[in-house]
Amino acid sequence: MPGATMDVPRPDRAVVRGYDRDGEPLVIEGTGYFARCPAHGTDHVNGRVYLDRPPAGAKGALRRMADRREAVFARRAADVAALSG
Repeated sequence: MPGATMDVPRPDRAVVRGYDRDGEPLVIEGTGYFARCPAHGTDHVNGRVYLDRPPAGAKGALRRMADRREAVFARRAADVAALSG
């Protein structure tokens, strides 16, 4: 299903504390979308991907991916044929 998205739980507010390139303390706060950005980046730094956080769990996401696999491969083959032909 092209364009399908998966909602990933994220906080509505985030506070990031660290240091700037000069070693000075830095605090960045965000809400809404701007809270999701540091949360997303922090997930990657900690080795997490979206399959680690979907509401239905990773097994549900993997099951949905497996259910769509044949349709995706068929669409790719049709695209290749159209481009080749």
